[in-house]
Amino acid sequence: MAPLRKIIFCATPRTGSMVIFDDFFNLLGGREVNAELLLTSVIEERRFTTWAETWAQVEHDNAVADIVAVKVMINYTPYISHFIGGDAAGVAPFRNAPFSAEHFNDFFAFFRDALWVYIDRKNVWAQATSIFVASKTGKWEQRTGAAKKSESSISELVYDQQALFEITNRFLFQKRQWEAFFSYYGVRPIRIEYEDAVSHYPEYLDEFFRAAKLTPTVLDPPRRLARVGTDTSREFENRLRREWTENFGESQVVG
Repeated sequence: MAPLRKIIFCATPRTGSMVIFDDFFNLLGGREVNAELLLTSVIEERRFTTWAETWAQVEHDNAVADIVAVKVMINYTPYISHFIGGDAAGVAPFRNAPFSAEHFNDFFAFFRDALWVYIDRKNVWAQATSIFVASKTGKWEQRTGAAKKSESSISELVYDQQALFEITNRFLFQKRQWEAFFSYYGVRPIRIEYEDAVSHYPEYLDEFFRAAKLTPTVLDPPRRLARVGTDTSREFENRLRREWTENFGESQVVG
């Protein structure tokens, strides 16, 4: 039996990566799977002691057609890399530090021949607001057709400029680390933007399906996950954008 082809989705938080990952499986007629299987099994639950055990579970849970797919965030990829190499003891689960190849070499070696996908969100202020609101309300995802969380409870949230500035800077930093990773290893990922995914489903995945040499088996199925957003979050986003621009100019990049 031929080995499954690997697809690795790389992202930063609140870029719609859960929706995009599910869209991909949905179009292939696949069941809902755990996009964050590496995070949950290796870091949160510590279910396995070896990478071989871990990857066997990933292939069991996250395979469809002749591929297996999984998603990672940059801040815990160093731990995954050391876990692959068998030397994760003493390594912090989450790392927000400048890119250093020693913390990514084993990860890249394992996924070297994979199809790489990078999911980004150009509007970093909306991205920062999204995680700020989600962390306060506990509403991390929205299933299509499910009742939305009461806007009245969300409207009680208090805008926090310092927290939102810190989140924005952290996301900008993490985006730069992915770009450093891609540059160092010569990876040219398929790039998917949140804004395109929201507005052009399912056509936004056409390039990705061509690169993966796959054909959707279900034409235009209803989305299983929906965008999370409220009037309050949009109000916070607009205020954050305005205050950020007043402090730092038009540039989104702050050193």
